[in-house]
Amino acid sequence: WGQEAVGQVIRRDAAQSGVVCRYLCQAEPRCELWTFLIPDSQDLDSGGPCLLLEAAREALDSMNEAGVIMPSIPRARSVSGQRTCAAHAAVPAEAQSRSFITLESQASPVFDVASDGYAHGAARALLEEGWAVLRGALRPSEVAELLSAAEDAAEELLSRDEQRVGNRGPRRYSWGGASVSHHMVHLKAWAGLLDNAAISPIMELAFGGDFVAVGGGGDFVLASTDTHQRLHVDLQLEGMYDVDFPPAAIAVNVAVREVNCEDGPMRLVPRTQQTPFMLASQVMQREGLAYASNLQKEYF
Repeated sequence: WGQEAVGQVIRRDAAQSGVVCRYLCQAEPRCELWTFLIPDSQDLDSGGPCLLLEAAREALDSMNEAGVIMPSIPRARSVSGQRTCAAHAAVPAEAQSRSFITLESQASPVFDVASDGYAHGAARALLEEGWAVLRGALRPSEVAELLSAAEDAAEELLSRDEQRVGNRGPRRYSWGGASVSHHMVHLKAWAGLLDNAAISPIMELAFGGDFVAVGGGGDFVLASTDTHQRLHVDLQLEGMYDVDFPPAAIAVNVAVREVNCEDGPMRLVPRTQQTPFMLASQVMQREGLAYASNLQKEYF
């Protein structure tokens, strides 16, 4: 507070607060420092100037060495800061080449549609481990069609967001979140995933019979995104985890490109898919609580 960052202005925006100005900095790969000039007006809608800055090399080196030093000058009614994760650490070559082959050597639930009994194995893994990887679920032509549709949808979404603010964090987007219908199955490539010949048998076994597809969306993240999305439970409706079987929901994610360590792949914690249910069972025995939903917001 009371400090204006010093550097070369690469962009000048309007922001409603210092928090929004910091957010805009994270969405601009060149931004290393930001300053929000607090307006005299109390009207939040009017906002104030947000300066996105590139620091001088010598100043940035000092910042990186000390961690907290930011070149600035005193200025009333201003707030400034530096970019979160300003320095991109190099990813070791061995980490870039990691794939599911490494996971297979650790007996993780990875299956191929060409193998006998893959559906039973994948369904069992979903119920026990909470996740499974299925190779070959889509033909190459289907992957190409889905990739093309995804790229077109991404281009349209980005055309509406020149500042790359995102709708899941800076430079991070949800197609479903941007759609009026909250899904993308109005497009042929997405609709084709709803009754996939390789995936449907797994769903039938995991759900113990019939199941309902409730839609389909997806996410994409732009390059030079240096903030992460926290671990979370997607569905937190009350009562969903009060029954251990069938599962409340199963998400099917399709990778349309190679994903390696540098790309920030999805992180999963095995055997946590029923944590609210298990916690409730333990607490019910000890304290007489009746529903797992009582624990959801506390632990997630």
